[in-house]
Amino acid sequence: MPYHKSLLAIESTLIERVTYVDGSFTAAANIPFHPPVVDRADDVWILTFDCDGRLDPELAIEFTNLCGGADRVCSIDGPKASPDTLSFYAKIDVTLNLNGDKRDVALFVGQGANKLGYVWWLGGLPLANANGVALLPFVTQDNSAVQQILQVTDRDGDLFQLTPWF
Repeated sequence: MPYHKSLLAIESTLIERVTYVDGSFTAAANIPFHPPVVDRADDVWILTFDCDGRLDPELAIEFTNLCGGADRVCSIDGPKASPDTLSFYAKIDVTLNLNGDKRDVALFVGQGANKLGYVWWLGGLPLANANGVALLPFVTQDNSAVQQILQVTDRDGDLFQLTPWF
């Protein structure tokens, strides 16, 4: 029986690397899956998930808690604060180059669904979502000033973009 392939893309000129954290893939009990594969095409990082997941409200609760709460989560599906159900989630590490200063950011990605199809979620402690505006702020190494703020936006239903907010 073939697995269901799902693609998620993350785009930014600042990303140097995206890696899946081994052992972090979580699906409902007894659901078969393969760990995700990460590929790159220019400034777009593509994660391919193979999983025959079923929607589970417990996975959504786990995901939201791991991210640090609903204010640390955003969706490609619009302003909804957090998922009601997810088919699966996984942890990824993203390495950003902020003017020569490399920063590693731990994030979680999850897939749910609505009546129109699959819905992707992104979250983690570094992410702040206030009134539907999702931001990744970075301070200088000595914590004396804000170095960069990236806004997380969506495009095409399966792509998160990280763009400088200032």
